[in-house]
Amino acid sequence: MIYLGIVIGFVGQAFGQKSIIKGQISSEKNEPIIGANVILTGTVRGVQTNSKGEYILKGLSSGSYTVEVSFLGFRSKKMTVELSENQTSTVNFLLEEGLTLGEVTVLTSRGIRGNETLSETKDYSIFAGKKNEVIKLDNINANLAMNNSRQIFGRTPGISVWENDGSGIQLGVASRGLSPNRSWEFNVRMNGYDITP
Repeated sequence: MIYLGIVIGFVGQAFGQKSIIKGQISSEKNEPIIGANVILTGTVRGVQTNSKGEYILKGLSSGSYTVEVSFLGFRSKKMTVELSENQTSTVNFLLEEGLTLGEVTVLTSRGIRGNETLSETKDYSIFAGKKNEVIKLDNINANLAMNNSRQIFGRTPGISVWENDGSGIQLGVASRGLSPNRSWEFNVRMNGYDITP
């Protein structure tokens, strides 16, 4: 019996929510604003305007609602609407263009790797269509008095660098795979086939 009372209460409440808020959003030039956000403040209800700038919020219960409209490049507007049972309320909005800009901050940084790209042409040389990345040593946070090769090879994709003696003086460099000096036994397979010499 209690279960039946709960079900009837929910059904009655669902049938009681028949109020509607609808309208059109347009600009100062009387052009419809397509895709404007229309939300009921304090609820999870919201829609976007269609290709004619129209919106409709259905299934609302009676009460007071604050309708907020926003769109990129325009100032947001709010309007309060009082709804009674089974009422359709038309609320149109005319949005003004937002011309105020906030503070603009320009940040710059340099890459960790110190890589740059050459211009396509310089003097009589053409670099377009070629591998044109350059490692600039003055852009690298590193010890430039020693181990320039280590700093350069360590920033190049596809190249592995390791120390032979632990002091950083003797370097081992391997490109495109494993170095035979680094390991006495290695096994390289491609598509399931052994390709080691």
